[in-house]
Amino acid sequence: MAIERATDGSFNVYCDTCDDFSPYDVDGDWTFLMDEMKQDRWKSEKVNGEWVHTCWDCRSIEKEDQWN
Repeated sequence: MAIERATDGSFNVYCDTCDDFSPYDVDGDWTFLMDEMKQDRWKSEKVNGEWVHTCWDCRSIEKEDQWN
């Protein structure tokens, strides 16, 4: 699903793995949004030409699966 921008300048960032989301009130500032997402340990990467966003919980599960 990705990132949705609201009319008030906030963003909802949706995890493409679990569909959970995090709201960010950053006054429409994309750079600030990216910084906040990094602090919250979101992963954003381009896969087959599409941006994929993964929350920390799903990233932790992926790492656990790799260790087992």
